Amino acid sequence: MRSFFTHAWRLLDEAGLAARCFRYVAPPVEQWLPDADPVAAGRTAVQLEQALGENIWCCLPGPACDTRDSVARRVDLIDAIVGETRHVFTNMRVAGEQGLHNEAVAAAAETMARLGSTPARQQDNFRFAALAWIKPATPYFPAAWHDGAPGFSVALELAGPFLQACGRHDNFADRLDACREELTSRVARTLPVLVRLAREQGVRFLGYDLSLAPFPGDETSAVAVVESLNGSRFGQLDFMFALYAVNDMLQHALPNLPMVGFNGTMLSVLEDTRLAEATAAGDVGVKDLLLLSTVCGCGLDMIPVSADSDPARLATLVRAMSTIAQKWRKPLIARLLPATTNLRGVTRFEHDFIVNTAVLRLDTPTFMPTERFGVFAPLRRAA
Repeated sequence: MRSFFTHAWRLLDEAGLAARCFRYVAPPVEQWLPDADPVAAGRTAVQLEQALGENIWCCLPGPACDTRDSVARRVDLIDAIVGETRHVFTNMRVAGEQGLHNEAVAAAAETMARLGSTPARQQDNFRFAALAWIKPATPYFPAAWHDGAPGFSVALELAGPFLQACGRHDNFADRLDACREELTSRVARTLPVLVRLAREQGVRFLGYDLSLAPFPGDETSAVAVVESLNGSRFGQLDFMFALYAVNDMLQHALPNLPMVGFNGTMLSVLEDTRLAEATAAGDVGVKDLLLLSTVCGCGLDMIPVSADSDPARLATLVRAMSTIAQKWRKPLIARLLPATTNLRGVTRFEHDFIVNTAVLRLDTPTFMPTERFGVFAPLRRAA
């Protein structure tokens, strides 16, 4: 395993390229641990983290709730996987081809609340998400899970280059074209390296996830890119138009390219400096983020909520996200982080991938919980 990453690093270096980090993804835990033993899952997580080292993150996907079976006995796997590790991620699939599993929605929300119940563990929710309609080979954590023979996928850092491209032009059409040219250039530069890596290592190249993902910093904000396209600000209706336009470009600019994952703009509150600023200013609401989930890349991602958010109210958010995913068969996640704040009302996370901001409160009738019920499978006409 490590030899593959060593070889990948060498080929990238020879081409003048670099990876922010490498990531290893396993099949869902139930495939390699059929008895769902939390102790064994935790032990495996620790062993993998030690074997891979600081520079390779790992995802051990959690329960795949795609049947009507109860998920209760499998929830302990989540705590075991993240409990003794720093770089191991996990998840729970709550909606997909088989329908929307409401018990799994509730279990995922209870897990988020439990991990966020003490300041020492709140950051563990960075490494856990509820998944809806996520297919295998997605390279972004914690949405990742694997199926079948070994393979690898790739995500590119596009926010910085796109923001610079927008700054060179003075109208929407030219800015979008400039982003398309940047995307095409970066794929052309990296694809030969990836094809060579697949050939020399005998491992399938599964495709690109061409998502516009943020990283903390003014020059690497995905939201700043969208705002720059047409001069809209987050919260204005024309922001939604610009968001759709750049996502449409990401998904269709290179029609013959193998693609996996989200392929859209990620509105990640705690990872995007511009979005974090808008949140701190009171310009961001959960309903705004839900509306934008219909056209954005990944759903309710890295959302800081008040530490006293109870599991039932968290479940209303996970269910709302899952409903959008179920309706449109669109890959979405919910990664919610109940968090305490300092005296200025700002979160206190400590991670290179996190920028702190204000929490979003779930204290209106909008988030009143409803009963927990079984699997909802939409009725569809036969083709």
